[in-house]
Amino acid sequence: MDSDERGGEAGLIVGSELAARVARDLAAAGTAVVRWRREAREADRFLSGRQWHPADEARLNEEDRPTAVFNFAQKYIRIVAGTEKHNRQDVVFVPRMPEAELANAMGELSSAIYSSVIEGCNGPEERSQAFEDMLVRGMGWTNCRLDMELAADGTIVLERVDGMKMHWDPAARKQNLEDARWVACEEEIPLRDACRRWPGKERELKTAEFLRQDRPQDEPDVVEHATPIEYQPENETIIAGGPPAGYVRVVEYQYYEVEPIYRLADPQTNQIRELDEGQFDTLRRRLEEAGVMFVDREAMAAGAAAQDAAVIPYVRQERRIYKRCFAAGPVELEAGPLPVQGVGFTYKAMTGGFDAHDKVWRGLLHVLMDPQRFANKFFSQTLHIINSNAKGGLLAEATAFADPVKAEQDWANPSALILLEDGTLSGDKPRIQERSRPSLPEGTFVMLKWCIDALGGVSGINPELLGATTGDVPGVAQRQRQIQGMTINAGYFSALTRYLREEARCVFEFIRNFVADGRLVRLGGPYNARAIPLLRQHLPIDYDLVIDEPAKSPNAKEVFWDKMAPIIPMLIKANAFLPEILDYSPFPASIAAKLKQQLNSRMNAAAQMPAVGAMRGAKDPAEVQASVAQKAAAADLARARARAIDSESRMKQLGIALRALGAAPARPGKVE
Repeated sequence: MDSDERGGEAGLIVGSELAARVARDLAAAGTAVVRWRREAREADRFLSGRQWHPADEARLNEEDRPTAVFNFAQKYIRIVAGTEKHNRQDVVFVPRMPEAELANAMGELSSAIYSSVIEGCNGPEERSQAFEDMLVRGMGWTNCRLDMELAADGTIVLERVDGMKMHWDPAARKQNLEDARWVACEEEIPLRDACRRWPGKERELKTAEFLRQDRPQDEPDVVEHATPIEYQPENETIIAGGPPAGYVRVVEYQYYEVEPIYRLADPQTNQIRELDEGQFDTLRRRLEEAGVMFVDREAMAAGAAAQDAAVIPYVRQERRIYKRCFAAGPVELEAGPLPVQGVGFTYKAMTGGFDAHDKVWRGLLHVLMDPQRFANKFFSQTLHIINSNAKGGLLAEATAFADPVKAEQDWANPSALILLEDGTLSGDKPRIQERSRPSLPEGTFVMLKWCIDALGGVSGINPELLGATTGDVPGVAQRQRQIQGMTINAGYFSALTRYLREEARCVFEFIRNFVADGRLVRLGGPYNARAIPLLRQHLPIDYDLVIDEPAKSPNAKEVFWDKMAPIIPMLIKANAFLPEILDYSPFPASIAAKLKQQLNSRMNAAAQMPAVGAMRGAKDPAEVQASVAQKAAAADLARARARAIDSESRMKQLGIALRALGAAPARPGKVE
């Protein structure tokens, strides 16, 4: 490529205003990013066991002194990271709906779908790795994206991102960088892959690869040369950072802009619609031609407009619109809105503690470095003293040995033969005198033990949390000490909880926009799973998130099962044992699923037994109704007969009385 062509290409490329903005923001954040990356690289080396400074290690090797490292700090990082792995938190969706039953059903469905999507892309493991990055480096990063290479319909992927690729707004101070105005991720990808992804930008990409230049954020690689001379800075070769030949650096820059939106009521559907400025202007022009006016709601409330049917009120608001741009140097490859809106950036950060003086984020490993370094130095010094004084020293005259050089080499060898001059060992004043062996400095082992114990002191992690309790300690007290040890490091878990809320909202929007298209999703455990078609109407629009410790984690299972064990026999005798209790048992999932299946079968059989017995002894409902009617009629007949008999008896008594009155003789003095 000649100079004229390069100049023409460069002139064409520099015209991208958005790419220039990306370059300016990355350059402004260079100081903060370089400072953090330098400390992050040191933390990575320290955690892997390379804890000596190269100059100190070279000097010790030159003096044949030990450079042993007992990596106690790694144990404290692993215990906190392992605690998160064994007690991963669950995300529960709680829809805001007036119907309680429908809200509960949609909440359970949303929680199950979210868990299914996250587990399908190994999200919990990626998240745990990012959490460990935060403990070691001070920052951990993840990214949620839609991968179209794994499946034709797209697959949601949650993956851990190396923090060395990330750039962020240096003015952000909130935990997890929630107040950042932009974040960026840079990757060095082969030029052919970049041309395949952006085929319309092939010429610009080749020019960007040719014009690539190193930035202050690029940390150079240092290659040290092994030489027998004392360590010097010039005994190293510095290889400049930046992409190698055939690669191009592509930056994904995510940012937001505050744009106006207009909300108005649709008179046809009686629903609230949201329009951007362009859509609103187009709709206004069309309706104004038809005699319909748009009036601001505040102006209508103040009486500035007439209240008639030809007026549509609206509200003007401002909202963040999240966007992204792909740039390769001065080349703008692609620009547009993010796939999901209202959930922030797709790149999510977990942050440790912020050092306001150095303006850098640091993790738990930072406070463990000094005690670990001092422990290494005390151990190395103690070992050197013991090795150098293993046989003691000598005070000898120059002519005492037959071969002074060989005697000096073999003196520490207990089986060596050392020849002396004649008369050296005889006489009242021997010419050789053994020097007394010096003792170790007082307090050496005390200081070494103090440095090792300081690791737990500065981190707040006690022996109970490490499982190294000595003596007979009650279980309740041990549990309280474990909780106390985790409380000191609760800030890191608070960052994780805060991150989980943002991650859940982002993943759920990906599910709503790209997965809720009727495809089958798996719900349930590994032994009772079922697949259902997922549709958008199955997912809630407005919801709350509850982050809670999962009841199925090993620790929670142990606590729950210990409390339930005494009352389980009583529940079984009372036929009140719930098969769902087995989900929280320490049994393997396969065993728990089989036990649940057996219990459900027995409960169903027991419930059907009384029903079957009742059905065998029961008659037809029509027959029963006829029998009841017959019995009622018989009772009415009996009552009628009783009434008839009673009436007939009374008539007989009246006839007898009348006949008796007619047969009686007349009384005197009375004319008949």
